[in-house]
Amino acid sequence: MFEYYVDDAWPYAGPDQLAVRTKNFKLVDNFLENDIDELYDLINDPGEMNNLINDEDYDEIEKELRSESKRLQKI
Repeated sequence: MFEYYVDDAWPYAGPDQLAVRTKNFKLVDNFLENDIDELYDLINDPGEMNNLINDEDYDEIEKELRSESKRLQKI
């Protein structure tokens, strides 16, 4: 099960970020220049305080969530 979220504060400029969430993980794809994408383990870090985006142990999860995000953007 995936949950999809679009932040669209400026509707004419397009979304600033997209998020894909599963039961265990959430990926936030930030589109603004110099923004850092975010990946959180929602089971072990429910407060989303530890960004795992640069942790190589989570590369496969990041890849899966990015793939799902791209798929959902086409719908």
